[in-house]
Amino acid sequence: QGLNHTCALRGGGNVVCWGANLLGQVNPDMLTARELVPRQVMGLPVAVDISAGNNHTCIVSVSSEVWCWGDNGLSQLGRVSGGLAVTPLVSGNARRVYAGSDHTCAATDNTVQCWGYNMDAQAGVFGEPPPTTVLSATEVSFQQFSDDAVLTGSDFSCFAGDAEGMTELECLGANDQNQSGTSGPSQGEPIYVSLFDFPSAPMTPRLSAGDHHACGVLNGTFDCWGSNDHFQCNSASTSDVNANDPQTF
Repeated sequence: QGLNHTCALRGGGNVVCWGANLLGQVNPDMLTARELVPRQVMGLPVAVDISAGNNHTCIVSVSSEVWCWGDNGLSQLGRVSGGLAVTPLVSGNARRVYAGSDHTCAATDNTVQCWGYNMDAQAGVFGEPPPTTVLSATEVSFQQFSDDAVLTGSDFSCFAGDAEGMTELECLGANDQNQSGTSGPSQGEPIYVSLFDFPSAPMTPRLSAGDHHACGVLNGTFDCWGSNDHFQCNSASTSDVNANDPQTF
């Protein structure tokens, strides 16, 4: 589900979308104000995974390619051209795709690669200051990661992996509301990594992000951290929640 559009992956691998379409997020071949009924996205190969950002959507095809369409004003599609086309990856075959608000990450055979909006280094490219956009898929350097263990929020990204028997969650991007895990500098100074440990677990953690908060499931516990101004972390206070002391369900 995007900001004002929705896409669904059907049983046969077809993709249908509906909602706002001024940026081609529903029908990349014809821009309209909106599409009121689900419309199949034509020209796509058979899809096995899908994720929507604010105004763009990406799929992983049965042949492990990433295809994206919609808004490309911040390089969300991972290429110079707009419309519907393959997003070239640096290396490896894509297995999952994760669309943040205006940036995108893909898990390949042994890497995570990201592109798009990077004002807070959420696409994994750093600097003083970091480049505003990452124009093409770029490999992110971090600990080992697990499938289904990537999340992309509005201005941050996190990756989980096993490190010496502990499941570590490594985050990068803005941290002004603890969305990258721990108390730290404001959004004006991007955070490269926040590390904290979950108990050793035989199962892959499940992660999901809102704009400025995130939640994870591991070994039967459900923890949330980040912004809580609307009680999205279910804490009794509206204060931001630190991942070292998350709200546990």
